[in-house]
Amino acid sequence: MDLHKKLSLFHYFHIIALILFLTFASIFFALNFYNAKIKFETESHRLQKEYSDAKKKMLIMEVDRFVAHIEEKRQEAYAQAQELVKARVYEAYEIATKIYQAYHKTHSDAQIAAMIVDTLRLLRYENN
Repeated sequence: MDLHKKLSLFHYFHIIALILFLTFASIFFALNFYNAKIKFETESHRLQKEYSDAKKKMLIMEVDRFVAHIEEKRQEAYAQAQELVKARVYEAYEIATKIYQAYHKTHSDAQIAAMIVDTLRLLRYENN
């Protein structure tokens, strides 16, 4: 019977040791799992931020490129409009000069000016 009590105490010691081992192992694995989960979430957020930052930069570059393209087209249109106005002014000057040369001996300057204004008023621009 004495031996039975010693074995029983030894048996309880093993059970307690096994329970402590399983408890510490469970805590260790739970902490490892928690750390892996936190690391995964942190890495996931970092990758999402990097992706969104890359997309933002790409969009900003595309918008800047598009704005530059619009500005270039606006400058081209402005230059074309200036050339068109310049050509029309030269055309109007040529018409006024011809009218003046044709009538400067027979009409007064006021009459010639009125004829020039009336003639130029009749001109249509841009297919109007």
